[in-house]
Amino acid sequence: TALLFPHLDAFYLPFAQGLGDTALNLWRFLLSAAVVGVGAALMGATLPLITRIAIQTPERAGPALGQLYGLNTAGAMLGAALAGYWLMPVWGIREGLWAAASLNVLAAAMVWASGRSVSTAQAERQQTAPASECRRFPRSR
Repeated sequence: TALLFPHLDAFYLPFAQGLGDTALNLWRFLLSAAVVGVGAALMGATLPLITRIAIQTPERAGPALGQLYGLNTAGAMLGAALAGYWLMPVWGIREGLWAAASLNVLAAAMVWASGRSVSTAQAERQQTAPASECRRFPRSR
């Protein structure tokens, strides 16, 4: 998202000139939603994806989901505090954004790698287990 900001003038100015107040406000809203919405959707998808990877049996669903939700909330609080009080003042906005983006890519790679190892372990377990033990709570489609 941060990479789009320098290019917003190319989208905003040609369409904004000559628009009335209502149309201009709608254009601003749509452009803002397009820029911010992608990052927000990706960040919002992290907890459901991690939950899908971490919860293997229905018996562990409640405690595991509670722990994941707590860790997710604590991480969000810590990230917001560090960004505002340390990262931006010490590193500046540009370097801070790059550092945050790098941490997000690292976190995504870790989740992807753990998801692949969990999927491989599940496949091996289902191939060797009797049919009565292969129950898995249903996936939502």
